Amino acid sequence: VMEYDMADFYNNLGKNMLLSAIIILIILLLILFFISKILRTAESKIKEASEQQLKYFQDSARYIFNNIYEIDITNDCFAKGSIKRQFRALKNEEENSYSESLKLLAEKAVKREFQEIFLCKLSCANLITEFTQGTNHINFECPILIESEYLWIRLDIYIFKIDDTNDIHAYIYARDINNEVKMQNQARTDALTQCLTRGATEQRINEQLLSCYNSTFAFFILDIDNFKAANDTYGHEFGDYCIQQFSECIRKEFRTDDIIGRFGGDEFVIFVKYTSKIWVLEKAKRLVASLNMTCKKEAAKHKISASIGISLYPQDGEILTALYKNADAALYLVKKTGKNNFMFYEDAQVCAIDIPENANDRPAAE
Repeated sequence: VMEYDMADFYNNLGKNMLLSAIIILIILLLILFFISKILRTAESKIKEASEQQLKYFQDSARYIFNNIYEIDITNDCFAKGSIKRQFRALKNEEENSYSESLKLLAEKAVKREFQEIFLCKLSCANLITEFTQGTNHINFECPILIESEYLWIRLDIYIFKIDDTNDIHAYIYARDINNEVKMQNQARTDALTQCLTRGATEQRINEQLLSCYNSTFAFFILDIDNFKAANDTYGHEFGDYCIQQFSECIRKEFRTDDIIGRFGGDEFVIFVKYTSKIWVLEKAKRLVASLNMTCKKEAAKHKISASIGISLYPQDGEILTALYKNADAALYLVKKTGKNNFMFYEDAQVCAIDIPENANDRPAAE
C-alpha cells in the first residue's frame, strides 16, 4: 500500500509541476506580449514625434529658405536632378553644366551691376579656393528678378566634401530679405532728398571698389551755386526746397543703380561706372545744363546752378578718400573761375591757378 501511495504521490507531483510550468510559461508569454505591445506603442509614438519634429523642421526650413540647391562643384554639375528643373523657366538646357546655368541665371535674372560679383562668388573655382583655404561658409546678397520685380535675396553657401568620392559639394540656400533691405534703406536714406546718407554712400562706394576693382568709375562732387543767398533771403524752408529740386534733377540724369548721396548741406556726390571718358564728359555737360534753373515757391524765386568736380578711378585715386580729395580740388577751381561749370581733376592739375592744400576745407554753402 505504501509503495502504491508513493507512486501515486510522485505521479501527482509530476503532473502538478508540469501544470505549474505551463502556467508560468503562459504568464511569461503574457508578460512578454504586454512588454512587446508597450515597446511597439512607445516606438510608434517616438517615430510619430520624430516625423512631426522633422515636419516642423522642414516647414521652418521652407519658411526661412526659399530654395535649397546642392551643387557638385568638383564635377561642375547639379547634385540632384530636381534642381535642374528650377532653371527650365530660363530655358536652360538639361545637359548644361552648373557654370553654364549660373551664367544664364546671371544674364536673365540678376541685376546688371551685380552680375559680375554674382558669377565670381558662386563660380566653381572660387568655391574650391574658399574650401581649400579653410572656409566652409560664405554669403552674398543681390537683387534677383522674380515675377517682373527685383527682390533682394541672400545666398548662404555651405561647402563640404563627400567622404566616399572626395568630391567637393555645396549647399546654396536662397532666402528672401527684401523687407529687411527696405528697412535698412529707409535708415540709410536722407529724408529731405531721398538720396543716400553720407555713411551709406561711403559704404556702397567702398563695396563697389572692392568687388569691381577692374572696372572704371567716375566720382562727381556737386555743389549748389549761390545757395547761401537763397537761405539768407528766403529762409531755410525755401533753402530745403531748392535742395529737393536740385536732387530730383540729379536723379533724373542717372540710372537707379548709380550711387547718389547727399554728403551734407548742399553737397552731393555721384559714383558711376563708365566705359569712356567721353561719356563722363557728356554727362557732366548735361548736368550743368539741367541744374542751371530757377527755383520758385510762392513769392520766393531764386536762380541756382551747379559747380562740379570729377575724379576718375583708378588714375585719380584707388580709394574713396583720394577720389573725394581730388574731385573736391577740381570743384574748388570751378568755384574760383566762375561757377556753373565742371572740371576733371586731370585738367585741374595743369590749370594755371594753384590749388591750396586745404581746398577741400572750403565752405559747404557758396
